[in-house]
Amino acid sequence: MMREYSSEDRAKLGRAAGDALLTAGTVLRGKRPEPPEARAVGIVAQMAGELILGAVDLACMSNHYASLALHRQLIEVFHLLDFFANEPAGAARWLVTSDKDFASPSSEFKPAALRRAGGFDATQYSQHCGLAGHPRPAGRVVLPEGEAWVRPLLVTSVVTGADISIDLKDLVLCDALLHVRTTYLAAGRAVDALGLTDDFAERLAPTWVDLDAWAREDPGALVKSRV
Repeated sequence: MMREYSSEDRAKLGRAAGDALLTAGTVLRGKRPEPPEARAVGIVAQMAGELILGAVDLACMSNHYASLALHRQLIEVFHLLDFFANEPAGAARWLVTSDKDFASPSSEFKPAALRRAGGFDATQYSQHCGLAGHPRPAGRVVLPEGEAWVRPLLVTSVVTGADISIDLKDLVLCDALLHVRTTYLAAGRAVDALGLTDDFAERLAPTWVDLDAWAREDPGALVKSRV
């Protein structure tokens, strides 16, 4: 059943998800005595929560380029949580890795290495790098007076199969929520791999229900260009 989602609805859901991840991560990080793996997952969940809250606030201020730059970071956080879910011991290694080691070409935590470990295609990450992650000409479309600012975008909803018109603000919010949803899944899997699901899952469950419903009901939840 489709429902009408306003910009306010989408922003409210994003903020609820960010708050839930930030709160759950803070609790998990502060638990004692928990293994270092749990603290690592808690810290990364906090990062995810703050990125989500920042991305939503920026989109609501029509600072779409900056919001999308945070989406790119959120993808990296998602890949890291997915790595923790598949290799819990890796979370302990991440926690004690130095900045120098993170910068090493052979680091297992470099974005490309995490994508390979999770079997992720680089296309989505590359698109976000081009649009807002790095200063490239493609970013002009989401800057003030850019192509996407001039008029609503005509796209096809993958949810309904119908052509729809969507404003840049709503497109950015929907993209944020898509990354929020995958991050939620990865965070849950990571905690499950540590056998610590109870508290974490309880804090995330209400918003997960809303995110799942949004993905099924909002025509803007997943779109593709009509070109």
